[in-house]
Amino acid sequence: MARRLLYLFVASSFLFPTAALAQRGQQVFDFALQEAQRELQRQEQIQRHREFERAQRQQELNRLQQQFAALRQACLRGDVATCDHALTFPNLTSQDRNLLQWQRSAIIDARQAATEQARRAHEEAIARERQREEAERQRKIAESAQRAQEKMAERIREITRQREETKQQRQLVEQTERERVAMAAQLLVLRQEQERATVMTWVAAGGAFASVSLALVLLLARSARNSPDPQTPGLRDRWLTRMGFRRRSASPPLARVEPVLGIAAMEHTSTVPEASLSRPLATPRDTAGAIAALELAFAYIVEVRDAPTPAHDDTLARKERLNTLSLAAKQLGLARNLDPDAVLESSDGDGASLRFTQSELEAEALLLEGI
Repeated sequence: MARRLLYLFVASSFLFPTAALAQRGQQVFDFALQEAQRELQRQEQIQRHREFERAQRQQELNRLQQQFAALRQACLRGDVATCDHALTFPNLTSQDRNLLQWQRSAIIDARQAATEQARRAHEEAIARERQREEAERQRKIAESAQRAQEKMAERIREITRQREETKQQRQLVEQTERERVAMAAQLLVLRQEQERATVMTWVAAGGAFASVSLALVLLLARSARNSPDPQTPGLRDRWLTRMGFRRRSASPPLARVEPVLGIAAMEHTSTVPEASLSRPLATPRDTAGAIAALELAFAYIVEVRDAPTPAHDDTLARKERLNTLSLAAKQLGLARNLDPDAVLESSDGDGASLRFTQSELEAEALLLEGI
C-alpha cells in the first residue's frame, strides 16, 4: 500500500509543474496523504480483525479439538453415541475416522455378543427353571402316588382287619348262639323234668284225694246203715244232694248202694286230677333274651343291607350273604320262641327312635334274601 502512495505522489509532481499547481498539488498531496493514512488505518483494522478472527478460529479449532479428543476418549471407552458424534467432526482425519469406525464396530459387536450371551444365559436360566419345575412336579406326582399307595395299603389293612374282626365277631356270635341253644335245650329239659315232677305230684295228689273220698264214702255208708229211720236223710244223702245226685224215693239195698256210691264217688273224685292234668302249663317268657336275639338278628340284617349287592356270578359273596341271613333267621326264631310279643327299639345316627317288630324284621330278611 505504501508503494502505491509513493507512485501516486510521483505522478502528481509531474502533473503539476507550476506553483499554483504545486499549491494545489500540495493540497492534493495532503488529501492523498490523509487518504493514505486512512487506508493504512483501515488496513491495520482489517489486519487486526483478521488476526482476531484467526485467533477466534484457532480458539474454536482448539475447542473442537478438545471436544473431539473427549469424544474420541469416550468412544474408545465404549460409547457408540460419542463415536457417531465424533465421526461428524469436520476436520476429521482419515486415520481418526478409521479408528472411530473400527471402535464403533467393535463396540457394536461387543454389545451384540453381550446381548447374545445374556439371551443365552436367560434361555439357560429359563430352561433350568423349567427343569426344576418339571422335577418338582415329578416329585410331587411321585409323592402323591406314594401317598395313594400308602392309603391303599392302609385301606387294605383296614379291610383285612375289619374282616378279621367280623369273622371273630361272627365266630363269637355263633359260639354265643350255640351256648344259647345249649342253654335253651337245658332249659327245655329242666322244664320237661319240672312238668314230669308236676304231673307226678298231681297224680299223687289225685290218688290221695281218691283214697280220702273212698274212706269218706265208706264212712257215710256205715252211718246210713246204722240210721234208725230210713226216711230221714242221713249224712250220706245230704252229701249226695250237695254233690248233685238226686235222692231216690226208695233206697236200694245196702249191698247195691255201696258199690254204686263207691263208683260214683271215685268217678266224681277222679275228674278233678284229670282236669288238673289236662290243663296246659304256661311257658314263662324271656323278654330280655328275645330282645337280645332281635338285636343280633337286626345286626345281621344291617350287615347284609349295607354290603354291596353281589353280582350274578359272584357265588361266594351270595353264599356269604345267605349264611348271614340264615343266622338272622335263627335269631328271629329264637326270639319268637322266647317272647313272640317282644319289640326291638333302637335309634339311628340322627338320634331318631326306631321300632321294629319281629314280623318287620322277618320281612326285611326275606326281602334281602330275594334280592
